[in-house]
Amino acid sequence: MCFRLFKFSSPSSAAAGAGASAADDVGGAAADDNGADNPPLRGKYDVFISFRGEDTRFNITSHLHAALVQRKIETYIDYNLQRGEEIGPALLGAIEKSTLSVIIFSPDYASSTWCLEELVHILKCKKNSGQIVIPIFYNINPSDIRQQRGSYARAFAQLKKRFSDSIDKVQKWRDALTTAANLAGFDYSEKSRTETEADLIKKVVDDIWTRLKCESSCNLEGLVGIESRIEQIESLLDIHSQDACITVGIWGMGGIGKTTLAETVFHRLSSKFEARCFLRNVRENLEQPNGLDHLEKTLLKEILKEEGLSIGLTFVRERLIRTKVLIVLDDVSDSMQMGRLAANRLQFGTGSRIIITSRDRRTFRQTVEKDKIYEVEGLKPDDALHLFRSHAFKNNNTPTIDFKELPEKVVDYAGGIPLAVITLGSLLVNCKSKAEWEDELNKLKQFPDENIQRVLRLSYDRLGKNDKEIFLDVACFHKGKHVEYVKKMLNIRGFYAVAGIRALIDASLISIDSTWVEMHDLIQDMGRTIVYEQCKDPCKRNRLFNDEDVYHVLESNRGTRHVQAILIKCWQTEKRPLKRADFKVMFNLEMLIVYSEPFGNYSTLTTSLDLPNSLRYLYWYRYPWESLPSNFSPENLVELHMPYSRVNQLWKEDKRLVNLKVINLQYSSDLTEVPNLSRSKKIGHINLHGCKSLVEIPSYFQHLDKLTYLDLGSCTSLISLTNICKLKSLKFLNLSWCSKLESFPEIAVPIKHLESPILNKTAIQELHSSIKFLPALERIDLRGCRRLLSIPKSICELKCLVTVEKLPSSIGNLIGLHTLDLGMCKNLKVVSRSIYKLTNLKILSFYACRKLKKLPSNSVGLPSLELLNLSRSGVLGIPDGLVCTTSLYSLDLSRSMIRNLPASIKQASPLSTLRLIGCKWLQSLPELPLVDSLKAHGCTSLKTVSNMMDYAQLRIMQGATASSNYFPWFSIVRRGKEIPNWFCYESEESFVNIELRQDWFRTGLLGFALAVVVSCELNCHHEMFTSDFRTGEDGWKLNDYCYDQHHVYPWNEAFESEEVAKKCSPDFCNLVNEASVEFCLTD
Repeated sequence: MCFRLFKFSSPSSAAAGAGASAADDVGGAAADDNGADNPPLRGKYDVFISFRGEDTRFNITSHLHAALVQRKIETYIDYNLQRGEEIGPALLGAIEKSTLSVIIFSPDYASSTWCLEELVHILKCKKNSGQIVIPIFYNINPSDIRQQRGSYARAFAQLKKRFSDSIDKVQKWRDALTTAANLAGFDYSEKSRTETEADLIKKVVDDIWTRLKCESSCNLEGLVGIESRIEQIESLLDIHSQDACITVGIWGMGGIGKTTLAETVFHRLSSKFEARCFLRNVRENLEQPNGLDHLEKTLLKEILKEEGLSIGLTFVRERLIRTKVLIVLDDVSDSMQMGRLAANRLQFGTGSRIIITSRDRRTFRQTVEKDKIYEVEGLKPDDALHLFRSHAFKNNNTPTIDFKELPEKVVDYAGGIPLAVITLGSLLVNCKSKAEWEDELNKLKQFPDENIQRVLRLSYDRLGKNDKEIFLDVACFHKGKHVEYVKKMLNIRGFYAVAGIRALIDASLISIDSTWVEMHDLIQDMGRTIVYEQCKDPCKRNRLFNDEDVYHVLESNRGTRHVQAILIKCWQTEKRPLKRADFKVMFNLEMLIVYSEPFGNYSTLTTSLDLPNSLRYLYWYRYPWESLPSNFSPENLVELHMPYSRVNQLWKEDKRLVNLKVINLQYSSDLTEVPNLSRSKKIGHINLHGCKSLVEIPSYFQHLDKLTYLDLGSCTSLISLTNICKLKSLKFLNLSWCSKLESFPEIAVPIKHLESPILNKTAIQELHSSIKFLPALERIDLRGCRRLLSIPKSICELKCLVTVEKLPSSIGNLIGLHTLDLGMCKNLKVVSRSIYKLTNLKILSFYACRKLKKLPSNSVGLPSLELLNLSRSGVLGIPDGLVCTTSLYSLDLSRSMIRNLPASIKQASPLSTLRLIGCKWLQSLPELPLVDSLKAHGCTSLKTVSNMMDYAQLRIMQGATASSNYFPWFSIVRRGKEIPNWFCYESEESFVNIELRQDWFRTGLLGFALAVVVSCELNCHHEMFTSDFRTGEDGWKLNDYCYDQHHVYPWNEAFESEEVAKKCSPDFCNLVNEASVEFCLTD
């Protein structure tokens, strides 16, 4: 049910590649072990024997072969005595078709290039397909092979002479010998020999028999994408460690392939343990009478090979402690079950390993360490598609071109769950036409497959009541929402959100992707199906989330007390106008979310609407009435959201909003009066952004002690704001674009938590000296406050202030300041030398200060400065002290009036980005430091330029050699029609093909250096891809700086190896030998 199967279209197959390598050993080599008359190839061999005939043909090799034949083990061995023949495809095929290879190392083994090529190919099969390799060190010490000493040294001295022009081949043989000598095998050298050759052969044959028996139960054929998962689990098991006992948990949702993985690992590793036991369906067995006793007896029988044993017997426990075991407990749902079977009471021998599979991560808490839990993720898209095709088209019923995209839709629906992929593939195997496929897909969306649903529902059935309700709410309303929003909504509904979300994560029913709550589509379908099954009649369901169901309930006027939550994704007034009593009888309705169509026909609406008093959460986008119904008593209301509404006054009389915490009326442009919230002691969040008709804020606002968030931005009619001076809990205040607000209020009491008031684009003329009562103030935004005349000196008493955007002369006293943004201060002409006292300043911006012509000079500069932005400013030159700081990494002078750069800029070694775009008055460029990105196009007055193309080559090459895992981006643009001569591949077409070395994916490919010649007024788009996958794409617009001439643009492009690894396996990448870069024009 899990994971493999790969077929590639590549220039040469793996076998052909191996054959080519083997064919390199020619020229009369003394290869006397094999020849042209090879035994006929069968479908598959159990064992392949590699040996040096002159050493071992008449002793251990013949004896071992006879013993294997006697045990009915299918063995490939070549006794042919012909010499000087090339190793052929038949022999290579025999190696590839063998499950296990035995390498008999003898003193003269390395003198045969044929043997060495066999060894290389055997190790290749071990690496690529997991072939078992058993070395026998016959009359030779393993360390002599590993280090190529003695007879092996003499053999390689001869090989080095014979292949003096193929040193790489000789090194390949050396590496293969070293690798093979490190493998666990049988040492029958003179120093280690303690038994007869007959005893040795018996041990070897017994070991082969055991391994083949396990391997026969571990056939990976038909499993897709499983190899890397097995490797990760085996890494967690750490087989080579002799720790007393390691337990590994395999965790994931139903149908994801946990059992398949555990079973595969079990069979692969069984031969390494003295005893083994695989207990299937633990949860299901424990539900039976005496289930635990039965499982314990089964466990003891499998491990100790005796029946009727009891764990209570001392000698049984002592035998277990002396036994190295491998145990799998499959589908455990309770930590107590796991403890009784394989943890507290049972102790096992040193090196034992236990694997537990479970849907619920909480099962592992008592007995599995956190770093020993393996989470099974869904199949990668390519693997899932391959698995699906192997079932849907198993009769070679390949889809025609006209519906080739449908399998991808099915795989997308299955979402990487192997059970779903296989089930849907088998379901669609008999569909012959595109219409049949589409019909079946549409049916699945409305009626999910019962077999898949049954497996997934087991996780839901094990949840507690609170967790079940939370799961259904997420499935119906909150998938893909921010986790904090989901918690809030669940708490409003009366659930225990934190514990419930944790339980759903542990049960693999939801996941948190960064900060978003995600749920697999099939699990969401399962949850919604549970709601549908509550009652065939939608009127009696507790959750309504389908617009058609909502229309049905309202149209029939049969809303009932069962309905607790409603989501209307797009209300169309023309389809069904709302009526006054639509929601009135839904006495238990707690959550109502309505998204009205943007331009509805409001003429069909009734004059009012009845709402149930049970509402706790009301969200109505574009609420169409001027007020809420007068008979609505919102005592239970916790949050009220009505953005873009037509409301001008919420209520004409006061209401008891004792539970209200949030009110959001943003962009309700007709709102003239804020509702009376004086009794809303819990209110913490008020959003009136864009309420253009609002003139003032009520006086009672100053008594809202719990208010932390107040957004009055773009309230363009707001004149006065005297009633917020006592909001001691306030953390966020937005007054931006309040274009009639002329003063910031005097602060009466310390507001300890307000960090960043937003005052830009207001009509404020001055800030009151009481601003010092904002001790937490870090940033104050005054951009675009064109009427601002002064800032009080008391601002310098604010020790937390780190960003200011218009400054007094005492700015130097703000020693903690790290950001100074004076962008768009169009009247700024002079900057005080006191800014050089700001030793902690990291960001300095004079963006668009057109009247600023000069910066004060200072030899010391700003030692912490990292970013200097003078773009679009009137600055003519830069002081040496500013560019020679030890931390400056970004300098932007684009479209400024800069004439020249100081020669000292060469010493700015940290500088990474230099932007000089459109500097029309810039006349010369001095020698520059090695920056990552230099953009200097559109500098029409530039006369003196250092050799920029040589500079580009140097910078790109330095970036490529500076790191093994990061390729810093660099680009440059200049006029010209010639590609620099240091580019290896050139083309006059719009694309170029690049040959890749065979092991490019494993040698740390960082990226490519590229160059293109373009003319003016073009939008250029480029992609990097191979015949099988795309690695990335990018685009840029050229008409901004190319003007009417040709330009050459060299740059480097990083290779997104992590993205490729997500889509393609290393084996697949090994078969790709060409990359292509194509440039195209876009609109």
